[in-house]
Amino acid sequence: MKPHHLFVLVTLFFIPLVCQSGHASNGFEAQFASQQTVAGENAISVTFSKGLDTRQNLELYLRIFKETDLPVEGGWILSKDPQVVYFTNVEPGTQYTVQIYKDLKADSGDILEAGATFRLSTREVAPTISFGSKGFVLASKLIRGLPVNSLNIPRADIDFFRIKPKFLGEFRDNFAGEDLHYYQSRNLNKSADLVYSGR
Repeated sequence: MKPHHLFVLVTLFFIPLVCQSGHASNGFEAQFASQQTVAGENAISVTFSKGLDTRQNLELYLRIFKETDLPVEGGWILSKDPQVVYFTNVEPGTQYTVQIYKDLKADSGDILEAGATFRLSTREVAPTISFGSKGFVLASKLIRGLPVNSLNIPRADIDFFRIKPKFLGEFRDNFAGEDLHYYQSRNLNKSADLVYSGR
């Protein structure tokens, strides 16, 4: 039997590596914008790839618009992290456009070579209501009213109870300076009388 010869043809493909000539980026860019909470306030922040030069006027290079084309009053603040700036005068459930202009300076001396635009919507805020302090016990001669803090709630019903004299000591020991939870308030009719309801 004649031996069979197997010939394998190997074909090589040469793919040239093409390099584009031009000015290389210095790596300084606006990376993203997002919503954050800063010192208890809603804010829009912009994060850069490098820390910013603290000596420049940020208002010349960053602008924020409400609903695409309405300028928003306020100022940009450089955070403790020099790569992040934030703007606090924002509203919930609102669309904003952040415009960043070129020539912004990094602390390394690099210049922002190209501007950037970010669009984002702030989160909706759930309606909330609470008393202005933790104290719910009112003196009988109080005439200044009861402070109530509300957000996205135009009105609320409120009930005033008078603690029965024989339960004053027990009520003070159990609830003075503490929140009265809903399940506990359902038992108030045993130790208190409803004297006024208002809106």
